[in-house]
Amino acid sequence: MRVERWMSSPALTVTPDIPASLALRKMMEHEIRRLPVVDDDGDLVGLVTDRDLRQVLLPHLIPRQDEPYESADGDLPVGKVMRRAVPVVRPSDSIRDATELLHNRKMTGLPVVQGRRCVGVITVQDIMEIFLVALDRHAAALEEDFAEVQTKPGTVEKKEVPR
Repeated sequence: MRVERWMSSPALTVTPDIPASLALRKMMEHEIRRLPVVDDDGDLVGLVTDRDLRQVLLPHLIPRQDEPYESADGDLPVGKVMRRAVPVVRPSDSIRDATELLHNRKMTGLPVVQGRRCVGVITVQDIMEIFLVALDRHAAALEEDFAEVQTKPGTVEKKEVPR
């Protein structure tokens, strides 16, 4: 299975000059948690998450007791908040590779690029959809195949499967 079949495309994106508050509003309106940041040519230059934006915006909305309230001076452009070194996948990459990258990096979504151009996003939600389809179609076979059971996070213990 390839990423291109399951990714969201086209990706909802922002440019580095957009204010952080507008990027967060865009995320809330579309119920997403990340936005690829692209230049004027559509090439990926970074990624910004709702967490990144909240960390920048909340201190300006909630003043400390010893400081006077300051208005929206803290509304930095996304380019000052975004992550620049962002792992990516290509449309032709396997879902397994994308899933492993998401898992190893503890991320919930990855930009999908063709060359440098951002063409989509693949998320944990997309991977869960694949998993649900597989469960619906192959539940009995999957149950039989999974002789290993996770006993606590990060560990796997072999169990005998009754035949």
